[in-house]
Amino acid sequence: MEDIRAGMDDTGIMTKHSLSPKSLDRVFRKLLKAGTISRAELAARKSDIDDLIEITDSESTTSKNVCEVEPKSSRFMFSGRVECVDILDYIQFVLMDGRRAVMEVESMNGSQCRLYIDGGQVLHAQSGDLEGEEAFYQCIQYQGGEFSHLPWTEPERISIEQRGTFLLLEAARKRDEAYG
Repeated sequence: MEDIRAGMDDTGIMTKHSLSPKSLDRVFRKLLKAGTISRAELAARKSDIDDLIEITDSESTTSKNVCEVEPKSSRFMFSGRVECVDILDYIQFVLMDGRRAVMEVESMNGSQCRLYIDGGQVLHAQSGDLEGEEAFYQCIQYQGGEFSHLPWTEPERISIEQRGTFLLLEAARKRDEAYG
């Protein structure tokens, strides 16, 4: 029973990874030996616990990720920080991936832009009083800063009709003209 008590939090609830499979088996064998549960109950409870662990694992994985993915493929997903990447290259990656994303981009001088991307398209961009393509192109002109992904929310409206590939090419052209 020490195994069980050691795996409880302050409220008396078992924590997710409180018992190793060996410890769990040891607890069940003690209960079986003491006559507290039958072999049939043992099999059923072990199955219930395995199901509970699987459900808990999938819920904790999907709730921590900002990206929307199928639970089976989420085991290959990573989260982290990307350093020293051109914002244009990163947006191209997000567009090519085809996922839904809300990106918040902030320049080194504090200007901010929010991009709504879905299915390879930039649906909406907002930067101060600007929105649509103008806001998107301004965002691409930022000379350094940071970006982050936010949980998906539908944009207030669709302000960009151009295809994502067109926006990327036009943004690169505008940047070349401005900075050589």
